[in-house]
Amino acid sequence: EEVRVIVELLMAQSGDSLLDVACGYGRHALKLAGQYGIKVTGIDLSPGLIATAKRLAEEQGLEITYEVRHARDLPWHNAFDHAMIVYNSFSLFSPADAPVVLRGIHRALRPGGRLFLDLDNKPFNCRYGISDTNWYTWPGGLTLEEIYFHADSSVEVCRDLILKTDAEEVEEFAIFKRIYSQGEILELLSDCGFRVDGIYGGWDLSPLGDDSPKMLLVLLCHLG
Repeated sequence: EEVRVIVELLMAQSGDSLLDVACGYGRHALKLAGQYGIKVTGIDLSPGLIATAKRLAEEQGLEITYEVRHARDLPWHNAFDHAMIVYNSFSLFSPADAPVVLRGIHRALRPGGRLFLDLDNKPFNCRYGISDTNWYTWPGGLTLEEIYFHADSSVEVCRDLILKTDAEEVEEFAIFKRIYSQGEILELLSDCGFRVDGIYGGWDLSPLGDDSPKMLLVLLCHLG
């Protein structure tokens, strides 16, 4: 369903080229290439995820280009019809990196190309609070996951405490996400050469409101 919505909003056609930023293991890329005939190039900072993505594409007989690359280091110019960043991955970029990433995507897109963004919606987080604690068991250990949204700084902190049964130490892993309001993200996008072609409050393409947990945006690359 998500891939169908992405294709519809981007108005993508078979044979079009698409840059999948922070592609992970290629969950969307596999469907875009396999079901819709789109020529996908996926990048991700994780060598492990890219290795998995390449293996899955090979197993399915799909020609998808994958590279281990940070999104702030995009070498392409006028190379793609479309681009996308899903699963709120854009929020992982620091305030310094975010405009660098967007300008790199702008250069990589052909004039009139489209960018799809899938973000969390700041007013929803501020209104309801996104704080949670969960325990997960797995073979060989236990993980405590803590999520806390700091409304004053618009930063969501996700921390995992990993307890291994065969070791005495506790491993800690944390990520920080900048959660944007509509006004904040649109100002940033405009500064980087994009204008809004559509904005929605969820995958059902409902209108965006303060009660919308998601914010889906379709952006046009300014001509010139």
